[in-house]
Amino acid sequence: MQKAMFFEEAFKKGILSKVDGGYIFSLTTPEADMDHQLDPFLIEMISYSGVKSIVDMGNAVKFQAQGMKMYCMLEPAAYTEKHIEPTYRSQNSTGHMPFRFNDCKTFLTKDNKLNILVPQKPYNCYDSFTVSFPGKGDLCILYFLFDKDLQGKVLPYIEENIQVVIGKTLGLRKIDVKKIAAEFMTIVKKFDIRTNQ
Repeated sequence: MQKAMFFEEAFKKGILSKVDGGYIFSLTTPEADMDHQLDPFLIEMISYSGVKSIVDMGNAVKFQAQGMKMYCMLEPAAYTEKHIEPTYRSQNSTGHMPFRFNDCKTFLTKDNKLNILVPQKPYNCYDSFTVSFPGKGDLCILYFLFDKDLQGKVLPYIEENIQVVIGKTLGLRKIDVKKIAAEFMTIVKKFDIRTNQ
């Protein structure tokens, strides 16, 4: 079975509507203009199951399903709003996530250029959630449940893939990429929706 596919491609080919559950990974990059180039990168993973319907919203897809959203934010050292709680930042920016600092584990990359925030709990989507199609520089991937062994095969595959994505997109050193992916996936593994119903 296929292990992963670009989210928009899965939707356009009608595959998304045939998948009852899986993982949707998104990496949102800050806008390239001068006002936003020092904004954070935002990683989001949705563990979802029990899809009742999927609705085309034009530039996004709305799922009628249960889901858990896990986040990871990578803030540049020069980010001007780093003192503001992430939940109070503009919802239209990559600096927003629905958590406060005390909900997050934080650490710096080895070169001190990025501050990493990983909320230690998920954001629950009880009835529905929406996934936007990626904009320029963004990425959205659908990971299939290609094996019954989630902890031993599916999630390790996703973690390795995320390391590649983060490494290529941000140009980080391998030691930082591995730590970021590991910390993020620890939360994804802990709060997988199939083990928390």
